[in-house]
Amino acid sequence: MSIDFKEIINQVKENQNKLNSCIKHDFSIDITPEKKLDKRYRCINCNGEVSSIEKY
Repeated sequence: MSIDFKEIINQVKENQNKLNSCIKHDFSIDITPEKKLDKRYRCINCNGEVSSIEKY
């Protein structure tokens, strides 16, 4: 299994573009409900994703 760094960079850029274009974030979707730590959330308006640290 090899890591496709170009694909990762493209995903990061796409996510950042979503976040930058959002008028008002609402990170109410927990996309890692099974975790207690290192949680991630999705904005219901732009579908951008952030870590629990970035959420606040």
